Amino acid sequence: MRKAFRPLLALLLLLLFGLAGPLKAEAIRSGPNASPSHFFHDESFEFEFLRTLGAAYYGGADIMECLDTARRIGEGDEDAWYDEWEKTADSVYQLGLAAEKNGAAISAGRAFLRAANYYRTMDFYLRADPDDPRILSAGRKSRQTFLRGMRQLGYHIETVRIPYEQTTLPAYLILPHQGGKKLPLLIVHSGFDGTKEEVVLYPGFAALERGYAVLAFDGPGQGEALREQKLYFRPDWEKVLSPVIDYVRSRREVDSGKIAYMGISMGGMLAPRAAAHEHRIKALIANNGLYSFYESLAQRMQGIDALAFSDPDRFNSMVAEVMPNSTAFRWMVNNGKMAFGVPDAASLFRRLKQYSAADAPGIRAHSLILDGERESMPGQARKLYDLITAPKTYLLFKSSESADLHCQVAGSATGAQYIFEWLDKLMKADRP
Repeated sequence: MRKAFRPLLALLLLLLFGLAGPLKAEAIRSGPNASPSHFFHDESFEFEFLRTLGAAYYGGADIMECLDTARRIGEGDEDAWYDEWEKTADSVYQLGLAAEKNGAAISAGRAFLRAANYYRTMDFYLRADPDDPRILSAGRKSRQTFLRGMRQLGYHIETVRIPYEQTTLPAYLILPHQGGKKLPLLIVHSGFDGTKEEVVLYPGFAALERGYAVLAFDGPGQGEALREQKLYFRPDWEKVLSPVIDYVRSRREVDSGKIAYMGISMGGMLAPRAAAHEHRIKALIANNGLYSFYESLAQRMQGIDALAFSDPDRFNSMVAEVMPNSTAFRWMVNNGKMAFGVPDAASLFRRLKQYSAADAPGIRAHSLILDGERESMPGQARKLYDLITAPKTYLLFKSSESADLHCQVAGSATGAQYIFEWLDKLMKADRP
């Protein structure tokens, strides 16, 4: 019986994550939410490369630096991914040091921001061993280089530690200018795998240039909080958000009546969950909207996910057989184990089932729910939107706008335009 299930699981996971080889990958790309292959046949490599390259619009990458790096990376070669991005990051960092020495602050700052993003990118696939020292090293290099760049460029950035239970959460408070005027504020965090440094690039810079202060933070399971403090994800995200709200309301620079809150990727589920219980925000942005990550997976596994609950040993064995054949699935399982602090795939799937935005009817803030025609978890944003009873807007990015991939990857110019036109209109209106 066990052997009969294994081919079925393998097929479903390959259909879910692609990446078993050129033939299967091309078959996947022909689907309704398929993404064209521009640089890698491995769809995980393709997406992560676009994610890094897309930061170019806000100064977090340079096109030829990225293209030259990609050229040196073999298809699906995770070791080369780390090594080649490290080479590029180190080279660009040296450019920054040379400019800094020459007093060329703008050149130095821009080089440091690019290097910081490349350092973030390089450790992406180092998830098999959460104690791999390269993970800590890459994160520290990214953070230190990012701060160096921001300060060279003259940004008013403050590193802060937000009181959180028996510890603190790491965050940046960035002001668009200095002065006595109280500012509207965007609170932003990532999701399953991002960092606060990355979300400063987008949407943080888009907010700053429009006059918003920005509070970017790493919550449990994310970035510095995970790597340095071993804080793992928790489903009751309002317990994370409320201390953040307490902190920003204590800042004299912030207009406490004009606080917007954005969660990105899995944050598109965490943020609505938190906003259903924490009502001191004026605007909620779910980018992209997500009701349940687990549900999105389970819908395409046709019941096999139930084995994680009924027969975890069997489920783990089957998953172990598939993981070598799929970059995306292998990474998802390994990153999930690290970010949730669980020992195996079955434990991860059981934990994921606890996370959803089922409390969304409790949201009171004006809500913008983003979606894309090539969203990797189709239908989730719409389900979230339908649950919300507060004033709401559903925005679907079409493929013709080049912002229709997950969280507007490589399409941040268009993404920022739509997001902030909506937010500006709301923030300038009288409070309801």
